Amino acid sequence: MPVAHLRFEYVPRPDEVSLVGRRVLCARSSPLGQVCAVVHAHEDGETAFTIVNLGSVTRVGEDRRAIPVALIKDDPEAGCLVVRCDAEAVRNSPIYVEGPRCDCAQWLERVLSYYASL
Repeated sequence: MPVAHLRFEYVPRPDEVSLVGRRVLCARSSPLGQVCAVVHAHEDGETAFTIVNLGSVTRVGEDRRAIPVALIKDDPEAGCLVVRCDAEAVRNSPIYVEGPRCDCAQWLERVLSYYASL
């Protein structure tokens, strides 16, 4: 998916309300945090990334990371989302800070490149 076709939306659409606030675990079931926002593709409107607050409590200034939805699966039995990589890989991914520095194609390309290198 070309990065230029992505845009940030912080208010989830009706079909995504269940994503925001969901717990996120790594592949080894270690807790990572909670989904706080989503990134959509312009052309098809599908969710492209989830923005995850790392840690168990949402706080101002907390570390946030963008995780491609292709790496996330829903685990309805556990009531959470599971990332298909380890916690250290997520923690080492580019930090997300709300604002123009991260709401741009260059930053999203960096995120995609990082996860593609795993």
